[in-house]
Amino acid sequence: MQWQRKGIQFVTLNIPGGSNNDTDPWYGAATASEEQRNEVASRTAADLTWLDTAFARASADGAKGVVVLTQADMWDLDGKDASHLSGYEPFVKSLADHTNAYGGPVMLFNGDSHVYRSENPFSATAPCETESGACTSVAATHPGYTVPNFHRVVVHGSTFPFEWLKLTIDPRGDGMFGPFSWSRQATGITAATPAS
Repeated sequence: MQWQRKGIQFVTLNIPGGSNNDTDPWYGAATASEEQRNEVASRTAADLTWLDTAFARASADGAKGVVVLTQADMWDLDGKDASHLSGYEPFVKSLADHTNAYGGPVMLFNGDSHVYRSENPFSATAPCETESGACTSVAATHPGYTVPNFHRVVVHGSTFPFEWLKLTIDPRGDGMFGPFSWSRQATGITAATPAS
């Protein structure tokens, strides 16, 4: 899905976790099946075309920014070595190339790793913040990119207390990152107390 609101281009991508659904075998199989390889290849091609379309529209319409939404955390090693992220490399490269060519602010929101994180994953020196405070850059997981006009936020999920993220858009560009500002919002839902 893609749309524009307040001069911002929004685009959603179907990128599941597990390194783009390809390095984690399905249903206990030792290796990826032909069906799995076909699913990954066709979905990846469709997502990359969709991303091309979104950035082309943003440029043509003079959008003040781009928001990309996906499930996968393309920088989370999940306790594995760097090869775990290889399935994401086509998306990381496309995001970097499109963001640099576009020139305006680009925000990525993803879930998957479930712990709030705010950073530019393309910069080892950019500020990084997590639920517990400052954090270490993940730029080394996909090296070789310089993309100063990119920022991503991992939304909190599946751990108590639950929260949601509020995105505010200021078309004048007076936000935390160009036109974008965000804040964490408590739901008031905490861990259930067992019945006695």
